[in-house]
Amino acid sequence: MSLLVFEPDLRGHRLEYMHHLYEGYCKAGNLDDICFVVGNEFNPKQGGLIWESIDLARIVILSAEETALFQLGATSHLRKKKRIVDAYIRQENASSLFLISLMYFMPLIVLLGVKARVSGVIYNIHTRTEEGIIYKLRGLLTFLALRLRPCVKSLFLLNDLRSADWFNRIFITKKFQFLPDPFIPIKVRDVENIKDFKGITLLHFGGLTQRKGTLEVLKLAEKLFKTQPGKYRIILAGSVYPDIKKEVYAGFDQLKDIGAIKLFDEFCSYAQLGYFCSISDFILAPYQNVGQSSGMLGFAAQFGKPVVAPSEGLLGELVKKNSLGYTLEGINADKMQIFLNDYEKGSKAYYVKNDYLDISSPDSFYKQVRDYVTAAKGRGE
Repeated sequence: MSLLVFEPDLRGHRLEYMHHLYEGYCKAGNLDDICFVVGNEFNPKQGGLIWESIDLARIVILSAEETALFQLGATSHLRKKKRIVDAYIRQENASSLFLISLMYFMPLIVLLGVKARVSGVIYNIHTRTEEGIIYKLRGLLTFLALRLRPCVKSLFLLNDLRSADWFNRIFITKKFQFLPDPFIPIKVRDVENIKDFKGITLLHFGGLTQRKGTLEVLKLAEKLFKTQPGKYRIILAGSVYPDIKKEVYAGFDQLKDIGAIKLFDEFCSYAQLGYFCSISDFILAPYQNVGQSSGMLGFAAQFGKPVVAPSEGLLGELVKKNSLGYTLEGINADKMQIFLNDYEKGSKAYYVKNDYLDISSPDSFYKQVRDYVTAAKGRGE
């Protein structure tokens, strides 16, 4: 066994990324070279993903106790977590460990290390945010600590080639690598309780949480329903996170009586999300955290529907560079309402390019991980 993928929490994109790796190794006929250690909630049927030859794969399910341990705070029970990871590395005779969400294993990796060469994905690039200097400095120090740790092989910065090059330059290393944010090829499936709508449909989907601007979408809905009744429909699709669950349901209960709003608080299948995209006019991505990519971009490119996103940070750069929609400085409910009002006054339809799909294919994701994680020792130094 050469590679162990360890991920106790497979919500959202983590399950997608596991599937991309699985599919790549399966098509190459190399399932014997990889093992997946996953949380006890792993369900291969979730999201409508197809796992060919799954009976031939090595998928180890963590116990409920082990899964719960890794869902505790990042700094708690570090030695116990290390013992669990090391035990599975020994059990599977793995030489490399791949972490789909590397920062969830901080500071364990830096302080204690593990008995394998570690690689993993980093989503939030501190230097790409609008946060203050202290926040950015803390991120730099974290990346420096990872660069100096001998057990760390490759650090994959999601969808951020510029930052990968910059960190390699300032830290005099080759450990930082660009990793494409892969899209899911979608086959659309109708959703029965969605009726035809003659107005403008706005879609906001994925994990519904504060950092993705879900509450701003609800504020926008209230403004639109009160000023332009019957003209807009809002669809929110995805699991509502605990941090805003109370506010989301309070807002939804108020809005459903005055306008067309749908809330799907569940893990929506990719076929469902594809359908929502197909019937929408805009995809709303008012992220508060702009230092990361978004899975919404792949959907936008596939279905030709423009994203409305922040102009700042990595997210704004990706939208503008790949012609995936509109960007608004300091995006919030007021700015989105102004944008929609201006758009109605005569803006031409936006043509979304699909070039983004060429660099963000699942196969590109798999090959990049395979080539750097399992390369001979020294490539990531």
